[in-house]
Amino acid sequence: MPINFPIFRPFLKSGASMCLYKLPFWDDKRLPSNSSRTFKLLCFFLFQAHSFYVAVSLIHLFLVLLGGVTSCIFTPKIANKRRPKKIRPPYRRYTYGSSEKGDDQKTGDDEDEETEADAEVVVNLQAQSQTPAHFWTSAGSQKIDVLRIALQGKGEDGVKLITKSMEGLSHSSSPNNRMKLPFEIILHIISLTPNPRHLKYTMLSKRFYHALIPDIYAVPKLTSQNFKPFVDTMASHKSKKTLCPMVRELDLSTIIQAGKNSYISKLLRRCSPNLQVFVAPQTSFGVSPLISLKQCQKIRVLDLGLVSETVNLKELFESLKTLPNLEQLSFPRASISCEDFEMNWPSSLWYLRLSGGISNSFLMKSSFPSTISWLEFAHCPYVSDSGIQALLSKIGANLTHLAIHYPMPGLSATCLDKVLYYCPNLIHLNINVEYFSREAFDDDILASIGSLKKLRSLGIDSSGLLGQGFKLDPDDLLIPIAENRFPRLKTIRISERLGWNFKSDSVQQLLSEFQFRGGSMYSF
Repeated sequence: MPINFPIFRPFLKSGASMCLYKLPFWDDKRLPSNSSRTFKLLCFFLFQAHSFYVAVSLIHLFLVLLGGVTSCIFTPKIANKRRPKKIRPPYRRYTYGSSEKGDDQKTGDDEDEETEADAEVVVNLQAQSQTPAHFWTSAGSQKIDVLRIALQGKGEDGVKLITKSMEGLSHSSSPNNRMKLPFEIILHIISLTPNPRHLKYTMLSKRFYHALIPDIYAVPKLTSQNFKPFVDTMASHKSKKTLCPMVRELDLSTIIQAGKNSYISKLLRRCSPNLQVFVAPQTSFGVSPLISLKQCQKIRVLDLGLVSETVNLKELFESLKTLPNLEQLSFPRASISCEDFEMNWPSSLWYLRLSGGISNSFLMKSSFPSTISWLEFAHCPYVSDSGIQALLSKIGANLTHLAIHYPMPGLSATCLDKVLYYCPNLIHLNINVEYFSREAFDDDILASIGSLKKLRSLGIDSSGLLGQGFKLDPDDLLIPIAENRFPRLKTIRISERLGWNFKSDSVQQLLSEFQFRGGSMYSF
């Protein structure tokens, strides 16, 4: 007979099978899947047991299991199971040499995890014996662990150990030990690129930025769009000591109707410590920029040829007195005539371009320095034959480059017939056919000179006006070349507006004779 316990009597009245389903713990939903099966089996064997010892054993086993089951039954349900759990990120412990190997350090929040992390540190320190003691950082600098080299080598002389380690660096095939180019060679390679001052080069690293930023600001590329921000940058208080001394050249030829006299004057004052080249803009160059030029004592090139505003030459000469290092000077094409002939020219001036309000009296009475070797005339409406001939007679023997551009309305058609007589040491000659004739290459003039042994380049230009093509023929050049009057002449440039037929026999004969002597002829 089944055992009749008092605690189960209310359930046994209607049968054991019914009592199983009336127990308060018989809810599959409140029991785990594995515990539900075990609980059913225990209850079934308990009510079907015919031995007292078997029943006691089953009850004991049931009570043991009930302690783990009840913890699952009475556990409160979570309201929102879909809400993501808050995960605390692990703390990364820094270990020397971990960046070279790329190993991630595992740490935890408990003391046991910290102990394990300390053990990992010891392991990593032991593994450093296999890592190189010298490596290149991302900034491009090389670091050497002298202490580790000495400990690994176990030698007393640390210098020898470092030397041996550096020798092994070049022979190592490991990617970390690969020999890299020095920083100076990389900068030299960048300087040979088509655009060595590109702004993207400064984004490589801070070291590249500090190395390339002086070259970028030394010759800034200014346009009408970035001119105003550049002025604001130079005008700031921080740039006065950092960026302004870097500027070496200021080319404002592309600035058209985008500046003011105050902007140009402010730039000249800010960049005056080391400014060496200045090209003035077409507009916005008045009295205040001329006054600011006095502070640019290191300037070597001053180009005012594009200035269309009227400039007082007397004020310009006052500014030039304070520029002892000036080497190249281009006068403005619109200027007021000056009667002050006692001008102190810079002692190192060798290039001079005259234009604007220059008069004959200025050319005759001014004492030009003997250092001038390059002379150009352009847009001089007040200069006539007497003025140019007087100037060439004074400094013509020192000239190696002479160029007279169109228009020069005050010159006659035969003004430059004796240009080779006044300037026997010319190397490059560029003249316009409107101001000389075939008499310039006549035997009478060339015989008095002998031979122009230094002339290498001859350029003949023309305005294209009617009747100018008959002033000079190809035979006028063929005869002195055939007679070896110009032994070093290698290049002849003839304007197409001169009206020559380059397929004619005279031109072809001149070309063949010139090529036979190793020269070449071009048309432009």
